[in-house]
Amino acid sequence: MNNYLNKSDLTLIKESKKGNQDAMQYLIQKYEHIVSYKARKYSHQLNDLDDFTQEGLIALYEAVNNYNKEKEASFLTFIEICIDRKLTSYVRHQTTRKASLLNEATSIHQSSLMNLLISSTTTLPEELLLHKTKSLTLQRCILESLTFQENEVIQAYLQEQTLTDIAEQLNISYKSVDNAMQRSIKKLKICIEKQEFSG
Repeated sequence: MNNYLNKSDLTLIKESKKGNQDAMQYLIQKYEHIVSYKARKYSHQLNDLDDFTQEGLIALYEAVNNYNKEKEASFLTFIEICIDRKLTSYVRHQTTRKASLLNEATSIHQSSLMNLLISSTTTLPEELLLHKTKSLTLQRCILESLTFQENEVIQAYLQEQTLTDIAEQLNISYKSVDNAMQRSIKKLKICIEKQEFSG
């Protein structure tokens, strides 16, 4: 990578467009701090920092491929515009999806939800879970505490899909699904306990 230190962005962009992966990687590393900054800025709304970072990196990659010196502003400005557009679009899409999931959550089979948590933890008393499943508290915790991917995994699981089926449906590995399940349970426990304490 040291070979690229003295090369201009325009030179590296041209080389990247010709298929030079090292040049592309150098540009990504050079400007990924912008992605990190903007991902943190946008992700607080939905709690999905990793997903926002991934979207930002995609925008950065696309910016390198689409930049045209004759039509665009400076490359740095172009990068920021592309990332902002990408993340704004992502927020809009995820907000719409979460609103849809909220509607779905209210119709979740309550015993399935209770069984999921009871089988995953002994920290919460069964009576509390039973009480919570009669209100929207638990569903609200799902939406407020989980990332978008965790939410999708939980919703699919509650519809009695196996982890293997969920992995296929979401196009992710079985391990990713299992990890998402474990994280979700921990987050839901914390959320329910906080709701109970504050109530």
